[in-house]
Amino acid sequence: MTESIGFVGLGNMGQPMALNLLKAGYDLTVYDIDERRITPFTALGASQAFHLRNIAEPAGIVVTMVPTDASLLEVALGDGGLLEGLCPGGIHLSLSTVSPAVSEQLAELYAERGGTFLAGTVLGRPDVAAEGALSIYLAGPAAAKVRVLPLLQALGQHVYDLGEGVTSANVVKLGANFLILAALVAMGEAAALVEGYGVDRALFLRSMAESPLFGGAVYAGYGRMIGERNYVDSNFPVGMGLKDAHLVLEAAERIGLPMPVAQLALQHLLAAQGSGRAGESWAVLAEFAAVPAALLAAES
Repeated sequence: MTESIGFVGLGNMGQPMALNLLKAGYDLTVYDIDERRITPFTALGASQAFHLRNIAEPAGIVVTMVPTDASLLEVALGDGGLLEGLCPGGIHLSLSTVSPAVSEQLAELYAERGGTFLAGTVLGRPDVAAEGALSIYLAGPAAAKVRVLPLLQALGQHVYDLGEGVTSANVVKLGANFLILAALVAMGEAAALVEGYGVDRALFLRSMAESPLFGGAVYAGYGRMIGERNYVDSNFPVGMGLKDAHLVLEAAERIGLPMPVAQLALQHLLAAQGSGRAGESWAVLAEFAAVPAALLAAES
């Protein structure tokens, strides 16, 4: 590969994605606020950027995988940030789950400077990222998408082109995460229902995941957690779930769309956080989704 790539954000998802770019032969420069995450990459031949200003060069490509709107804005617009270093001619490819409004803002700012902002949201847990099997939703100007497509093919099995409006990639990811939130609420209530009649909740949810109707990672993985009441998996904790629930509801509010299930999921996540369970998987919201059903059963 002749293209030199910068990569910012080596957390649970960013780390396996950046490793796949190295394996694909890209000349990679990496940056993370936690320098301990960088050591495995330099051992494999990647270069370390000690500041954002060292990772971006005019007309280059930088990929970011950061957790929040605020962190993406800081990376792009902060002192020595990517907007300053990449333009003109450069591409900032954001793979983060952020608000449509932030992507819209950054797309306009990059265009004013002669650069390009692309949104490329991803579906898949860290193990799927490690396998290079993510689903990727890409949106932004066509010429820039052509340029980044080869590196995205090193990260995922499917790349879906959603057109030139960058917000499309963000709302598709939020829609997907909402479906997970809704499934967690539903599994929590269903588990409480069958348990109220003396059925083993773990057996019930395992049988649903094994059925022809509810197969897949959401029902298999999260269903197992909910059935066994074991939420120690910290790949996606309550705080990240809260972020996504807020983003879903903010996006819905922009178009005047009521989303009562998303509101319910938010309430259960807030209850989990308030009960000292913020470090557990967001699937723990199912415990709080089940509380109303349990109370009604007790009252009857």
